[in-house]
Amino acid sequence: MTESAIHSDSILALAKVDEPSHVLTASDDSSLLMFNWQTGEKVWQWDVHERGVKKVLWGATAKAVFSASRDASICVLKQDVPDPVLRIDAHKLVISALTTDAENRFLCSGSRDCSLSLWDVTTGKSTATKNIRRNVVTGAVWIPGEDAIFQTSEDLQLRVWDARTWQIAQSVKTDHHFALSSDVSSDGRYLLIGNNGFSSSGQLDGCECQVWDRRMEKVLVEYKGHEQSVNSICFLPQTSDRSNLWYE
Repeated sequence: MTESAIHSDSILALAKVDEPSHVLTASDDSSLLMFNWQTGEKVWQWDVHERGVKKVLWGATAKAVFSASRDASICVLKQDVPDPVLRIDAHKLVISALTTDAENRFLCSGSRDCSLSLWDVTTGKSTATKNIRRNVVTGAVWIPGEDAIFQTSEDLQLRVWDARTWQIAQSVKTDHHFALSSDVSSDGRYLLIGNNGFSSSGQLDGCECQVWDRRMEKVLVEYKGHEQSVNSICFLPQTSDRSNLWYE
């Protein structure tokens, strides 16, 4: 494949799909692509947002694409259909978090407007929302096998929300810089975060990657070495020789 630009501005998010050779890309140029990374071809392009697209997800059960934008809207998209099958004017400010349950029945979105909301994918209606002062949401991950969502914030709190009651089931204060990226292990026991920060005068300030034990509410291991904020992080699939791998 010959290297070439597929967007006219920065790529802000990626998501894998069922087809191994395809990937979803979301860009600050306000477009989304289904892209064949093996051939370098654009499979499909959506131009449905007015501003840059911050988040993109693939819903394997619904066979749908979920996107969230700086224009504060969420779109539900289908391949070969140019217009959204559903559009939700979700927040007052930039949407900074988007996650879905395994059945793709619900979407959870978080924003810089300090709110976290739950949406019915079929109707587009809000089923729950909560605004907490200073809870500038930076990320959200649906915890595998549970009706619960892991959420990170600029207020340094790690929160776990009960998706049935929309109450905080767990809240842990971190002592470091706030998380910009996050993930949850497949068994739901471990929380992974990548923090903001920068390096100055040879001293690393922030930029940590941390693995938290959810039950013990403490850091198991911390990694330093990045010179800039960790904007993307995830657990790798389990293998026979190493059960918890991650990259950042």
